[in-house]
Amino acid sequence: MLVRIKHYIFIALCKLNVIYPQLLGLGYWYYKNIFLKNNFKTYNSEQRLLKVVNTAIKNVPYYKNRYKEINSLSDFRNQINFIDKDEVMDNWEDFLALGTSKSKIITGTTGGTSGKPLKLVIPKNRYIFELGTMYTMWENVGWKGQIRAVLRNTKLKDN
Repeated sequence: MLVRIKHYIFIALCKLNVIYPQLLGLGYWYYKNIFLKNNFKTYNSEQRLLKVVNTAIKNVPYYKNRYKEINSLSDFRNQINFIDKDEVMDNWEDFLALGTSKSKIITGTTGGTSGKPLKLVIPKNRYIFELGTMYTMWENVGWKGQIRAVLRNTKLKDN
């Protein structure tokens, strides 16, 4: 019964957020007003890549056991190898970052349309950034918070 009530509350909150995006709350406010403004004024993609890669090397057993710190884009090109989903699935436990709290994540899979599905770890609060990202993209092309819907690849007329 409690699970059912939580489900209906979640659906209601999602519908409210579609109607009026600011109801998404503090996470959306932070995303729009701090994260985007601070990260995209002086964004350096090479520096960001090296930071992400080195964080993975320090915290993800799969990478920690295979690589040393990467200091340049040249190091990255020469040392980091491509992997495929078979490699990920064969070494699943090694891809979980050290200290990952199981209470803050859920697992899911891709659709598997090209063969076997790929298992993914997803933060439970991902909807804040997913919706925030979608709203930002829509706002960039003129959306102002009005109700938006697409049915069978046909955009509905206003009202």
